[in-house]
Amino acid sequence: MPNKIDTVVWDADNTLWDWIGMHLTGMRSMAKKISEITGIPESEVKESMKRVYDAADSLDYKPLVQEMDVVLWWAITGEKAGEKVGKEEILEEMVKRKERREDRKRITRVLNSENDDFQPIDEGECKELLHKLDLKRGAVKETSEKEKLIQFLTSEGERFRRMTDINFAVHTVYTHKREETFKMYPFISEVLQQLREGNVRNVVLSDAPISKVIGRLKRFGIDDNFDLICARDDTKVAEEKERGKKHLGSYEDARSEVGVYETRAEQRTLYDCEKKPHANLAYHLDRSQDQIKDSVLVIGDNFEKDVGTADNNGCYGALAQYGVADSTSVAGLKEFGGPEVVHRNAERTDSELERNRVRARMGDKLVVVDDVRQIVDIVLGGRNDLKSKRY
Repeated sequence: MPNKIDTVVWDADNTLWDWIGMHLTGMRSMAKKISEITGIPESEVKESMKRVYDAADSLDYKPLVQEMDVVLWWAITGEKAGEKVGKEEILEEMVKRKERREDRKRITRVLNSENDDFQPIDEGECKELLHKLDLKRGAVKETSEKEKLIQFLTSEGERFRRMTDINFAVHTVYTHKREETFKMYPFISEVLQQLREGNVRNVVLSDAPISKVIGRLKRFGIDDNFDLICARDDTKVAEEKERGKKHLGSYEDARSEVGVYETRAEQRTLYDCEKKPHANLAYHLDRSQDQIKDSVLVIGDNFEKDVGTADNNGCYGALAQYGVADSTSVAGLKEFGGPEVVHRNAERTDSELERNRVRARMGDKLVVVDDVRQIVDIVLGGRNDLKSKRY
């Protein structure tokens, strides 16, 4: 047995805090609110949410509402999307709206034509705009060209208002539920402080975007207990899904928007090829492979990702049983995401055969933790007496 573990590598979600409990409650509240506002059945709303989450490969996706097909169609038309309305029709309509921006500027001249600062456009230009904007389709013949343009702008304003209102309402209800339900697991703060006082280095290793990780560390007031944070770059996450670029913009813009990046901890990017369990701990901890084998303990709720990281790096591993999602939580997540997305957030699908192989490889280096205070006993108390706590 080694003399000392001097570094504990922590998973974040469902190891430091109960993310599944909070987010599941939040997603259900969002689905209910969207259904209330739009009149779309809640089951259809959830299916639309699932399509967006699956495409984003994440259950934690900020521009959810803007990309939900049923919400987009409702915002554009004021109606529930029919069965034949698909993504292509919605995207086509969105492209038309984008192309009409410059035309709307020209239309504004018409509405202000009675003001001396604006010159009225002639009837021919009005007709040209109306033809381009395809407004004659439902127009009353007796309506003047100018009135048709006013109707168009009013309609566009109504569409914008719908999307703005539903975004605000959904964000508000999610934030409220988050404040109610987002909790750090008991004794986490005390354990982190005790480890730090015992000259043990605390490190966060997460597949989540760094803005999310740091924001939550600061939320719970535990960021100062960490020396290193390894997480995915926000812009990298966006670039993996091209449509995310328009939401995050540049790396600097993303940092400025989040406003939570300053920490005492060093920050390192976890690239896509290093998603757990493939993270190279020796590289991020600036040590040799031999050095980390007897000095590093990885703790997390996900057997495949967190214990797998420990196994792949040859170091100690602890399964945070207190954070492992139960069958009820997993069933709830499946209302909003497909198997692969749920698998990332609530690991319940790996085979027992593979678990047995990992157990055999790791032997005494693998433990189960029902109470996070056991980490203090393992690292500072018995100095790695793991045999009595073997998984």
